[in-house]
Amino acid sequence: MKRKIGIVVLALLLLSGCYMPTDPVLDSLGEPQESAMWTWGEFQDFTDYGKYRYLDITQEDLEQNAYFSEVKEEDISLLQGYLANFEGWVANAAEEGNELAEHYDFSGDMLTVGDYFYLDDHGYSDQPEPFLYVAHDIYYFSLDTQTLYYFHNNNS
Repeated sequence: MKRKIGIVVLALLLLSGCYMPTDPVLDSLGEPQESAMWTWGEFQDFTDYGKYRYLDITQEDLEQNAYFSEVKEEDISLLQGYLANFEGWVANAAEEGNELAEHYDFSGDMLTVGDYFYLDDHGYSDQPEPFLYVAHDIYYFSLDTQTLYYFHNNNS
């Protein structure tokens, strides 16, 4: 009897959509050597910061990746705008003593021509500031440190 109940519960979970979603951008890089993620906020108003360390990802790997683009000089100011907004939310997390702020160690000075990034603006790219920054995901890969930095913001 217990086995039947377990099977029914499992079937209900699968049918209800309760599963761990995957991230196709992260999956495209393979398994990281180390990973960490910090979150501040709740439900639909939250901010995430993640770091993923890899070994031996080359420029050629990223050039062939369907998601990533090489950082050009003109991309720096675009990314700095998103980071400035993101850091405002990190400051809010700091005011609440959230661990995301304690672990946030990225800076706009780290943006480098020749690194790689992927920006998902969730359809807000045609909006004026501040609406431009309402929801986005940035994946920034530093070739020198073999680190992928992940920035998610979904706050208004």
